[in-house]
Amino acid sequence: MRRRSWGRLQRGRHARRLGRAGRQGQALGCRHRQGGAAEYQGHAAAVTSVAFSRDGKHLASASQDKTVKVWDALTGNEIWSFKQDAKDENDITSVAFSPDGQRLAWADRSGSVKVWDRQNNKELFVRTEHTSGITSVAFGPADDYLASAGQDGRVILWDAQGNLVLSLKGHAGGVMSVSFSADGKRLASASKDGTVKLWDARTGQAIKTFVGHADLVTSVVFSPDGKHLVSPAWTRR
Repeated sequence: MRRRSWGRLQRGRHARRLGRAGRQGQALGCRHRQGGAAEYQGHAAAVTSVAFSRDGKHLASASQDKTVKVWDALTGNEIWSFKQDAKDENDITSVAFSPDGQRLAWADRSGSVKVWDRQNNKELFVRTEHTSGITSVAFGPADDYLASAGQDGRVILWDAQGNLVLSLKGHAGGVMSVSFSADGKRLASASKDGTVKLWDARTGQAIKTFVGHADLVTSVVFSPDGKHLVSPAWTRR
């Protein structure tokens, strides 16, 4: 079995850069569309997830060293860092910026999702509704919802105060990735069961199930106009 992609890519909306999180090292790679590249060093273990702020000025990273860091995307300087309690042995698996860039959400293998207020440097809430590890977190574009995808086969939607709004069930395996459409009306999820599901983000109604992958689907993302979905998957060789 061979995976098509070992890193996760996200593009800054205005900065026109790509950030890469690698399982094989401790560095962040940032490649400019014009061809230049930079590497940010600072994590003590493999980097598991990266995310640009909407304005492209900051880059967040999560790592197996139990830290979340925020970097200046232009200079590569580390400007903020959070480290989990020494007693917490769970790797941080996913990180996301809120649309206004003031909050960070991250999740770990225990099934915990945390939201942090960067402006006031304080924890807003922690939720442990998932019964196994969380693989992906994503803010809605209107800043009103946060979605978390778990190995328990569920996608959970939270409001800005951390209240559980919807628990979406339908996958026959762990959910690997979750993504909002640009208008926030739709939610897509990719799963180990080899399917991608499209949901109504307001009602939780399953709209469509996409099949065709022969193995687990690792990620899913909407096109900017919301008309298309892209989903990479494991392939057998």
